Amino acid sequence: MRKINIVGQRELHDYNSVESFSDELEAQGFDYISTLSNDPSPGVYTVRWGHYVADTPGEAFSRDMKTLYRAVREREEAAAAEFTEDCERAGVAAAAQQFAAESGYTGRDAEVFVDGFVGRSIKQANPREEGREGIFRAGKAARNTPDGRRACRALAVKFRSTAEPIRPASISMYGPIANGEC
Repeated sequence: MRKINIVGQRELHDYNSVESFSDELEAQGFDYISTLSNDPSPGVYTVRWGHYVADTPGEAFSRDMKTLYRAVREREEAAAAEFTEDCERAGVAAAAQQFAAESGYTGRDAEVFVDGFVGRSIKQANPREEGREGIFRAGKAARNTPDGRRACRALAVKFRSTAEPIRPASISMYGPIANGEC
């Protein structure tokens, strides 16, 4: 982002005079010319002119580092959110297996119960075709009980404490070669 050093400001009352004045400023070598119309009142044109000023090396480095740190923080937050979601899904799946075993379901019945427990769509699982809709709905109902929700949360916490989160790849201003990724 370039900074602007405003050299002057003038109010004019006719757009043609604004155009000719802007042309004069451009001929004088000003590289920044701004015109605000109807400011501060209708029929008034405010013209500002000046030069662009380059950032110092320190300002450019600071801006680049802020961009880099923001990107790293966003990637780490996204990875943490994904890890939490993965742990919650794993907790629900483990609780579904546990509740299916406790309910006495085995084989295909257990799979249908788990599909209902984890929230799979009835159209996608299609238990009606096999005559197992009651088992599917029992799985859905088991998850919505206080014990089902408690088991899901407890197993998610267990997975979160035992699993190692995956850190996002490092980011560098100099690309993948400097990071050792190539």
